[in-house]
Amino acid sequence: MLSALRRVESRIKGEWFDPTGDLESDIAGIVRVAIAEAESPVPERVVIVIEGGMVQSVSGTGSMIGRTVHIIDYDTDGADESELSEVIQTDGETAEAIVRTEIIDELTVTLPED
Repeated sequence: MLSALRRVESRIKGEWFDPTGDLESDIAGIVRVAIAEAESPVPERVVIVIEGGMVQSVSGTGSMIGRTVHIIDYDTDGADESELSEVIQTDGETAEAIVRTEIIDELTVTLPED
């Protein structure tokens, strides 16, 4: 749905056009596709790509795109003191960790079916 809204916004700003249609028919077509996608039973997903023990990317589908995700890494060996944060655990204790914040990008890989 977010991608449809971005496409409508882009069309209204004149960033693209369909020479065979008009603004109203272009937007109506975008809305039809967005409704079909919203009604499809495809689950929303978040994918975290890890390579060499490091998070390389965070991507997802649907309304997950654009959300914030926090990556907490308790493996602090070799980390600079400025990289460390205290993370409160469920038992109230704290633990040192490297905490990174990422915005979920649009999924660019094809996943196997569940």
